[in-house]
Amino acid sequence: MGAVSRIYSQVYKNFKTLRGSAFRLFDVLAWPYILLFSITLFVGFVGGKRYMDMVILGIIGWRCVYHLQIDMVTSLTEEYWNNSIPHLMASPIRRLEFILGGAISGAVKFLFVLASYLVIGHFLYAFRVEDYALFATALLFLGVFGIVLGMISLGLIYIFQEDAFTVAFLLPDVLVLLSGVYYPTTVFPEPVYTLSQLLASTYAFDLLKAMVGMGSVSFGPLIILTLVWLGIGLAFNRLAYNYARRRGRLARLG
Repeated sequence: MGAVSRIYSQVYKNFKTLRGSAFRLFDVLAWPYILLFSITLFVGFVGGKRYMDMVILGIIGWRCVYHLQIDMVTSLTEEYWNNSIPHLMASPIRRLEFILGGAISGAVKFLFVLASYLVIGHFLYAFRVEDYALFATALLFLGVFGIVLGMISLGLIYIFQEDAFTVAFLLPDVLVLLSGVYYPTTVFPEPVYTLSQLLASTYAFDLLKAMVGMGSVSFGPLIILTLVWLGIGLAFNRLAYNYARRRGRLARLG
């Protein structure tokens, strides 16, 4: 029960700070809809129904990766911004419990955004999910990829502290774009295309695009690369944490 209560403490903290943080509020109540309408209004002008559905699915997948990653990052960065990092280091919470707390609060926020996207998409663009099993599977793998990026981002913050914040915020958006969020990865130059094929998120976005006949289903590479990236994320986070402790940049985090 101790681990559960410590994980819950981070979820509670992340939602408690919503009221006093414009950034956190806008991340749920403003920016997701600016992204949605900025793209769907353009596609509605130049494209057709099939492209609109693909774009909405891509935006949903993008927000899934983003929210699972960003809440893990902001859970730690706000400790620096509020000068409360010594209190976090003195608390009994462990490193993986901190990670899980951030991932859970990010998942809850994403589910709120997802529900609003489905409602908006249905009433404004006649959008509907044709295959809920495939849809849920794609979002599950994208969520895991978001957690992996969160662990990598936290590792960078352990080492570089405030200097890594910008990279941590940019990382999910750059890798989502490399994953072919709305388009086939074949549009990339050969070196970039090769890199995109090493990202688990590429195959997860292909599942979403396959729902409108614009992508392929490749579960083998998706599962293997997800496991590889999960191992990389866990290993990097642990190595970065140990390095930061040896350099005196962290006191303790389980």
